[in-house]
Amino acid sequence: LNEPSPPPPRNVRAIQYGAYPDFDFSVSREKTPGVYEKGAEVALGRWHRLRVDLCGSKITASVDGKIVLNVESIRTAPRTGGVGLWVGDGTDAFV
Repeated sequence: LNEPSPPPPRNVRAIQYGAYPDFDFSVSREKTPGVYEKGAEVALGRWHRLRVDLCGSKITASVDGKIVLNVESIRTAPRTGGVGLWVGDGTDAFV
């Protein structure tokens, strides 16, 4: 939806999964490129609905009702805690 489309690598990194401290983005990109991050049809100046479902060891993320990322086996045992939302430097996010 962005016109023009974001330049690489932002066009394929809209949704990312990471598990700290041992499985951050640099590790996932080196060991399994493209598995733990996917692009999504997002646009500047528009509202988008992000949904993250965690069921056992599987995470599914969707943007505006469209599934964009499936992680079949998360890298850490499920536990209580937060989910991070990072929008980018110089941008605002409302949750």
